[in-house]
Order: sequence, then C-alpha cells, then structure tokens
Amino acid sequence: MTTSTMTKPDHAQECAASYMADIARLYRLYTRCEDSGHDVWAENIYERLMQMPLSILMRGGWHRPGEKPADSEYEILLCTGGPAVRITGDLCSYGEPITATLECQDWGTPWTRAREQNELALLNFARLFCYGDF
Repeated sequence: MTTSTMTKPDHAQECAASYMADIARLYRLYTRCEDSGHDVWAENIYERLMQMPLSILMRGGWHRPGEKPADSEYEILLCTGGPAVRITGDLCSYGEPITATLECQDWGTPWTRAREQNELALLNFARLFCYGDF
C-alpha cells in the first residue's frame, strides 16, 4: 500500500510569483518601448506600473525630539488580504531605493521573503516612485 502526502498550496508564494512576473515583464516592455521611440506604448505601460501599488509608505530611524527623521526604508503594498504582497527596501540619503525584496503573507502568517526574486526588476520598479519632498 502506498500513501501519498498532499502538499497544501502556498497561495501567498503563488501570488508573489505572479506579481514578480508581471513587474519584470512590464518593466522590460516599458524600457524596450522607451528605447525604441514607441512613446505612446511606453506611456501606457508606465501608467499601468504606476497604478500597481495600493500604497507607498516610508519610515525613518532614530532622531532627536523635534527633528524630522530622514526616511531610510520604504514599503510598496501591492495587494492585501489573504494573500498579501509587498516590496520593502532601504533608501539612500537622497531618498532613492537601494535595495528591494518581495515579501508575502497569508492569513495569520508573518511576512516572509518570496521565493521568486528579481532584485533588479524590483529595484527598477521601486525607483519609478518618489520618496521625498522635491
């Protein structure tokens, strides 16, 4: 008699992998269209990329009372619920992302690093957004 063990699907990881694939594909198409002079297509893809985040948050580190801390981290929330997906990373002193990590969670579970990671695509995506007062 043989028994098989069924593995429970990891919906959070599947959702994160889908977002990772979309971000990488759209950013690749965006740069190709921009480089080849297809401005209308590039603009449409850019608009799609800009509409992906549900929210963008920043936070800073330790500071003295009365001072405004410099933001040192960011979060781009892509979807909520079960599952939820976000990109987190560090900001340089000029407010530009210097790292990017895709994370996911499901109901009642902590945020974990997604298995599918393309840091360059994530970083390029994160750099499309403004993180400071300019």
